[in-house]
Amino acid sequence: MNSWDDLREAIVVGAVKRLRPKVMTVACMLFGLLPIMWSVGTGGDVMKRIATPMIGGIITSFLMELIIYPPVFAIWKWNFELKAQLKQQGPKPLEPTNIQEPVHAGRGNDLPYAVASFDRVFSSFMFRHLPPDEKAER
Repeated sequence: MNSWDDLREAIVVGAVKRLRPKVMTVACMLFGLLPIMWSVGTGGDVMKRIATPMIGGIITSFLMELIIYPPVFAIWKWNFELKAQLKQQGPKPLEPTNIQEPVHAGRGNDLPYAVASFDRVFSSFMFRHLPPDEKAER
């Protein structure tokens, strides 16, 4: 990784790859636990007390993994690893390159629209918390 954009691209691609398995796991667990919440027979009151924190934990885990962890990882990785690495390497001379549309742009490629929307949300969250000198660089 050589820049903020490389880090952001890696995080977006990783989050999108985790989306389907996480949604499938959460859906299966919720479908298994929700009938317990509606039970009224013998032992239903005890089972509700067991199922309620499990449902809360599943939903919390889902939200943390897909919404909270990526920005926290980006802030940590950028501030404590990549900045120091880039400072040691020094400035690189600019090379003319062909500008291409990023893979995660969501226009004309086979990635889902969720990638582009996740990227917009992630970018707006991240740039809001950068110090002013780094906002100018972006």
